[in-house]
This record gives sequence, C-alpha cells and structure tokens, in this order.
Amino acid sequence: SGGPAILDHKVVGVAFQSLEGAENIGFIIPVPIIQHFLEDVTRNGGEYHGFPALGINCQALENDQLRTYYGMAEHESGILISKIRPLTDAASKLKRHDVILTIDGQTVANDGTVPFRNRERISFDYVLSNKYDGDSMTLGILRDNERFDVDVIAAPLKQLVPIQMYDMLPRYFIYAGLVFV
Repeated sequence: SGGPAILDHKVVGVAFQSLEGAENIGFIIPVPIIQHFLEDVTRNGGEYHGFPALGINCQALENDQLRTYYGMAEHESGILISKIRPLTDAASKLKRHDVILTIDGQTVANDGTVPFRNRERISFDYVLSNKYDGDSMTLGILRDNERFDVDVIAAPLKQLVPIQMYDMLPRYFIYAGLVFV
C-alpha cells in the first residue's frame, strides 16, 4: 500500500488501501485527483481546500410532463434543483425549482450528465470536480419560463457544525439534543 500503480509502463495512480481478507483487490488514487490536490495546495500557499461543490441537490427531468410543467422546450434538457444549502454562493443566486440547462456551456442532459470522452457521458459533477476553491462557473438557468445565465462561485461546502477536527476539542457540547456553545 502506498506505492505507484502502474499500467502499460505508465503511472495511473497511487495505491491507497487494500481489501482485508482478499488478494489482489485494492484501491488507487487516480492521477487527476493527485494533480488536483497538488494544484490546490500550490494555489493556496500550502493549504488544502478540497474539491468545491455548488451545494445543491438535483432531480432528473426524464419525465415529459415534468419538463412541460417547468416550461422546457421540446429540444431542451436539464435537471431540476430540489434543494440548496444555505451557506453557499448558489443560495443567493439560484432558487428551488430552477432548471439547470447548461454548466460552463455544456448542455446538461435530463439524467444529469454532460458529454465526456468521445461519445461517453458523465455526471455534471465532473465539470465541478475540475474547479478549485473560488473558481466561477456559468450555469444556464430556466426560471419561470425565462432563460438566463448565472455565475456561481464554486467552494468547498461549509458545515454548520464541523465534522472533522483533529488535535482540538470542539467549541460546543451536545447533550440530549441541545447544543451548548
């Protein structure tokens, strides 16, 4: 564990973990993830910020009646925003029940995918995974039969209560469902 993973004399990632009780089964961290990590650390003066997120939950729009209800033209495709996290840039620019038609100029299919290599498709989150903290993304939006573009700043999600803290005690205490600060 921890060495380079090689395929056809090329490094394809770093061995990360193996499955206990099984032979020759393991996980690797692929090169694009390592490159993103290194670039993120370089951009942020040695500090890792992580992968950004929009802070939204979406629903596929594969149902014809649903697309008609939201005013989509027959040739249009997209995904419906079903929830927006409050501590994100998207919260001030997007609304629940907006339809995302495009992301950075790429058409979003009704199943939430965008074009990938050759004729493949991948989740629209892939476009976001190529961004860094503070990068801007342009979303084509359909709201109340109006089509417009919105620029949203991508950033790692902020938690109301920190989920990971190392070498420090929390500044709060939870007892019987109550949070004491």
